[in-house]
Amino acid sequence: MGAAGDDDTTNVPGPQSEVRMFNGRPTFFVDGNPFAAPLFATYVPTRYYYGQMGRMGCKVFNFAMNCGRCVYGHSKPVWLAEDKWDFTEVDERAQNALADNPDALLLPRIYIDAPDWWRDNNPDEMQVLDHGGKIYREPYNTAVTPPKRTYPSLASAKYREAMAGALKKTIRHMLDASYGGHIMGFEIAGLATEEWYHWSVNQEQLADYSPHIKAAFREWLRRKYATDEALRKAWNSTTATLATAEIPAKIERFGNRKATFRDPAREMNVIDYYVFYNDIVAGTIDFFAGAAKETTGRNKVIGAFYDYLFEFHGNTEFGHYPQAGLLDSRNIDFICAPPSYNQRQLGSGAECYRRPFLSGTLHGKLWFHDNDLSSFLFPKVMAKHHAKPAEIENMMKVLAVTTTAQESIWLFERSAGFVMCEGIYESYFDLHGGYFDDPRLLNSLAVNSAALTRSPEYDRSTIAEILVVADGVSCSYNSFQAELAGEAHANRINEALADHQIGFIKCGAPYDSVLLADLKLVNPDQYKVVVFLNTFNMDDAARTLVNGRLKGNNRVLVWCYAPGLFNGYKESQSMMMELTGIHTVGPRRDGYVCPKTVLTQAGRDFVESQGQKPPAAAFGLEGKICDLVKVEDPMTMTLGVLAETSAPVMAMRKFNGWTSVYSMTQIMPPEVVRAIAKSAGVHLFNDRNDTLYANKSFITINGDGPGSRTVRLPRRASVWDALRNIPLHQNVDSFEISLMHGETQVYRYGDK
Repeated sequence: MGAAGDDDTTNVPGPQSEVRMFNGRPTFFVDGNPFAAPLFATYVPTRYYYGQMGRMGCKVFNFAMNCGRCVYGHSKPVWLAEDKWDFTEVDERAQNALADNPDALLLPRIYIDAPDWWRDNNPDEMQVLDHGGKIYREPYNTAVTPPKRTYPSLASAKYREAMAGALKKTIRHMLDASYGGHIMGFEIAGLATEEWYHWSVNQEQLADYSPHIKAAFREWLRRKYATDEALRKAWNSTTATLATAEIPAKIERFGNRKATFRDPAREMNVIDYYVFYNDIVAGTIDFFAGAAKETTGRNKVIGAFYDYLFEFHGNTEFGHYPQAGLLDSRNIDFICAPPSYNQRQLGSGAECYRRPFLSGTLHGKLWFHDNDLSSFLFPKVMAKHHAKPAEIENMMKVLAVTTTAQESIWLFERSAGFVMCEGIYESYFDLHGGYFDDPRLLNSLAVNSAALTRSPEYDRSTIAEILVVADGVSCSYNSFQAELAGEAHANRINEALADHQIGFIKCGAPYDSVLLADLKLVNPDQYKVVVFLNTFNMDDAARTLVNGRLKGNNRVLVWCYAPGLFNGYKESQSMMMELTGIHTVGPRRDGYVCPKTVLTQAGRDFVESQGQKPPAAAFGLEGKICDLVKVEDPMTMTLGVLAETSAPVMAMRKFNGWTSVYSMTQIMPPEVVRAIAKSAGVHLFNDRNDTLYANKSFITINGDGPGSRTVRLPRRASVWDALRNIPLHQNVDSFEISLMHGETQVYRYGDK
C-alpha cells in the first residue's frame, strides 16, 4: 500500500501525537492532552514484562524491530527478498505489549539497516575504507562493529531510497494492523549500537572513501564556500576547487596526534571534512524521519537517538558533532539518549547529561531519557545470560550497579527527580529483562510513575542562573582520536565534556547548558555566570553577541581552555585576548602538560571569601593530555597554577560591569564553582556537595554523605514530597532535612 500524503491523516488510525511547549518545557501531547506517563522498553519483549510494567503505571510500550535486518540480533529480518516480507515477529511483539494493557500506546523502535541480499546485490553502494576495501580487517573494535560485512554509504541515494521505501512499508503495515490504533509514534534507530554512530568509530580503519561520499562532500563545500576562490582562501591552497575536492587521506586525518589542535593553515580541509562527516549522520536521520512523517501523515511523533555531545570526548569519528544537527528538523519531535555512563554512581555521582538540554527547549524538541539503569538484580539477570563472573564484576563497575534494593530505589528516585527537574521524558529500559522483577522495586516505580505522570501540571521552566556553553563544531579542530593512538601522552582535553558536570551538578544551584550556535536564542538577563566550556572556534557573530550582550550586568564569564582561538580558518592568540580580556599564551604544540590545577593563596582567599572551604587537592584531568595555554597578564589575579610547573593557568580580571575568569582546566570542584556562583549573586539551594537539580517547581537532592542540610528556596513557598504528593511545609523560605549517603528526596514547591 502506498504511503499517506504529507498532510493526509485519513488513513492514519489511532491517536494524534505531537510535541508542544507546555508549562515551560517541550511535552508530548496525545489527542490534545499533555502526556508524561513513562514508557517501558526491553530487549526481552514478553507479555510478562509488559504486563508487569503496565501495572506499575507505564502507558506506552516500545519493542525492537527493523525494516530490513538488525545486525545486533534484537529482531528477526523483515525484508527477506525484493518482494518478500515477514512481519510475524513485529505483530507478535505488539500483541505481547497490548495483551494485558488493552488501552496502552505503542512507540516501536525501528532499526534501519540494509538486508544481506540487498547489500550483495548492490556492492557499489557500500562504503569504502581507507585501504580501498569494503570490509574491516582484523583487528577491529567488535564492541561496536558487528562481524565482518559491508556497510552502505550514507551518501548513497540508492541506499536511502531503498531503505526509505522499506521504512514506509513497515510503518504502513503496522498502521493497517489490528493494533494500528494504538501507535503513538516511532523511534528511528540506525548504525552502530542503534544510536547512529559511524561504523568506523574507534577504528584505525577509516571510512568513507566511496564515490557517493566524495560527491556529497563536494556539494557540502559548495553550500559553505560557494566559489573556488573562497575555498582556496580557507584551505590556503592555490589549486583547490569545489569540483575536485578530495576526502582527506588517512595520513591527513591522523595528522599530528601529539598536538591538541589541528593547524587550520594546513588542515582546514580535514576540519571541514569532519564537520561534514558529522553533518551527514544528522542529515541521514532527518531523511528517514521525513519518510516516517510522510507515512504517518505528520500525525505521529518521530524521534531518534542522537546529540551525544558530552559523551564521546569530542571524538568526531562518532558522527555526533554536527554543525546543523536535528534541532531545526521539522521531521524530528524528540531526541533519545540513555543516561550518561559517566560517574553515575549513587551519592558521589549523578545523572549526567549527554547533551546541552536547553538547546532542545529553545527549539521545541523533547529530550527522551532512555533510562537503562539496572538494579541490585544485575548479577542474577546477567547470570541468566551466561555472563562470566569477571564480566559481571567489570560491568557492575562501569554501570555503577547498586547492591541493595534500597540503593536501587534511591537510584530510580534520583532519575525520576532528574527527569522532573529537567522537564524531559522518562523511559524505563529493562535492557536484559528482569532488572525490576522485585516487589520493592516495582512499588517504587509505581510511585515514581504516578509522579512523572502528573509532573506537567506544574511549571517546569528553568530558573538556572548558571549557563554552560558548549560547541560540537569546535571538536573538529581537535586532533584525531589520540587517546587510541597508543601514545604515552594523548590528547584528552575533551574528556572534560563529560567530566566537568560533577562540579556543576554538585555546586548547589541548577545550571543550564546550551550549544554555542543557540546562544543567540538565550535570554541573557537570566544568567549571572556564563561558562564557555570548549568554544575553541567562534565566528564573528558569536564574538559580537558575547561582546554586546554578555559583558555587563555584573556577570561573571568563565573561559575554559583556548576560548576563541579559531575563527573558521583563522587562528590567533590575540583573538583569545580580545574575547576574554585576559592575555593568554599558547597552545604551542611543543609537548603536553598535565592541566591539574592548585589554588594559589589568592585563589584560596577568593573561595573562602564566598564562605567555601578551598579544595585541598589539585583538580582537573590526570596525565599529560594537552598543550599549555597559560596566563601572562599583570592585570589579573592569579587564582591557580599548574600542579607540576606552577605556570599560571587560572586567573580573574574585573572590568567595568563584568568579571572575566580564565581556567585552563574545565573540571572544577563544587567548592570552586559554588564560590564563583556566590560571587555573582547566584541563588544556592544547598551548600553541600550533594547532587542537585531544580526548576521552578521541583527540587531533587541525592545525598553525597550523611547528615543534615538546609534547603533554601528562591521564594517563599509551600513544600510537598513530590513523589508521594504529601504536604511537608507551608509558606517557608527554607527547610531542614537529614539524608543518608545515597538517599534521594524529590520536592515540589509552590503555591498549590
